[in-house]
Amino acid sequence: MRKLLIAVILLFHASLSFAAAGWTGTATIPFATDNVLSPAVELPGTIKELAIVIPTITSSTVFLKVSHDGVTYQNLYAMNNGTNQILWATAAATGGYTALIPGNIGLWRYVKVGCGSAQAADRTFTLVGK
Repeated sequence: MRKLLIAVILLFHASLSFAAAGWTGTATIPFATDNVLSPAVELPGTIKELAIVIPTITSSTVFLKVSHDGVTYQNLYAMNNGTNQILWATAAATGGYTALIPGNIGLWRYVKVGCGSAQAADRTFTLVGK
């Protein structure tokens, strides 16, 4: 019985460690087909927070488009700030940093990564969530 209890505790601890590690996905903006927007990335339903690792890019803003159904995508807008601004976008830069996306991204099932300027080559962004 004691060995069984220890085995259950170890199994439970291992599953908690995996859950705490979070989720990682990638979004590649393919230069050959669409040099400003990635294909859709499906987010697990458990994600509440999302960060994006921005690689070195051709100078550009970076933004997310979101969808609940994987068909219709739109920019995130902040409806409570009175200015109808896109909720999240970077300033123009050449990348090489990580940005935390504000708000509860778990409300959306799909995201696309976009650049405000055409990219000179494929760009792979890493999405990290928990």
